[in-house]
Amino acid sequence: MKYLLILLTVLSTLSCQLDSLADYTPKGNRYALVIGVQYEGYEFTIDDEHYNLKLSYTEADAIALGNALESYGYDVTKLLSSSESVIEKDAILDALKVISPKSEDQVIFFFAGHGEIIRGEHYLLMERETDSSFGSWDDWYENVKKNDLSATELLSELEQLGVPAILLIDACYTGGFIPDDPHSHDRLEIWWDEGNSFPKAESIRRSIDTFFSFPDKTYEPENIWVMSASGSGEWAMEGLVFGKDGEGGDHGAFTYFMLEGLKKTDGFAVGDANRDGVLLLSELYGSIIDGFKDNKSLFGSDLHYPRLSGSSRDIILGKYR
Repeated sequence: MKYLLILLTVLSTLSCQLDSLADYTPKGNRYALVIGVQYEGYEFTIDDEHYNLKLSYTEADAIALGNALESYGYDVTKLLSSSESVIEKDAILDALKVISPKSEDQVIFFFAGHGEIIRGEHYLLMERETDSSFGSWDDWYENVKKNDLSATELLSELEQLGVPAILLIDACYTGGFIPDDPHSHDRLEIWWDEGNSFPKAESIRRSIDTFFSFPDKTYEPENIWVMSASGSGEWAMEGLVFGKDGEGGDHGAFTYFMLEGLKKTDGFAVGDANRDGVLLLSELYGSIIDGFKDNKSLFGSDLHYPRLSGSSRDIILGKYR
């Protein structure tokens, strides 16, 4: 009788976990908005110091990720830098409104570009049509607040969609993108190797377990997830070569390893750890972490692991079998 009760308890717990996961299984349509901002010509001067924000591979990041998501059944909209026009925040917010998903749909938002934190608020930087000159950093900060996309604005827009939304952000300083979220790896303990400046991959794995096992509801809404390229005080790298044939050299590192995890080999996604034909966010994240870990010598002192924040539940990115 004792063992029967134990078995029933285990089955009940497993059933609750499966029901919880089923809540975030995409039953309807899947949409993705992918954005690549290159900042061609975006330069400014502060106190006679000149800054050039141009990035080389963000457009390639957005195109490649959009193509990968299409192979998982996503209806993809691409916003890319061009010589004719710049990407401004209103264009991004308008593109989200156009998606207009129904209750059982799912949305992915991908951004490759610059991130910044201004007075405690995260921003995704947009482009400018002309060079600017600022008398002080405070003047530039005010310009950012006026023209760039804040986490508060973006999260509010995603919340209004009313469907599960996954943010994938390849930009600096974007860990902990959701304000005051205790699930963020920027808020969790990270163990370090003794005498080594690199965090252990095993500690990241433990953080994954912690992330997905929070028992209490601690953030509203619970249907937003954020996976970002780096911590809130860390760089995101682009242009590193990871293979003998130059793999990764034309992408951001975070995007490159995400593409590797989404890639299908022998009928299965590389990131699909249990090869069941269902790719979870946790599985893709683990695959990306493995990529960073296996190539840590190439990063040197700039090795910064991707971060998670948002809902404590896992979510299915796609079924492909």
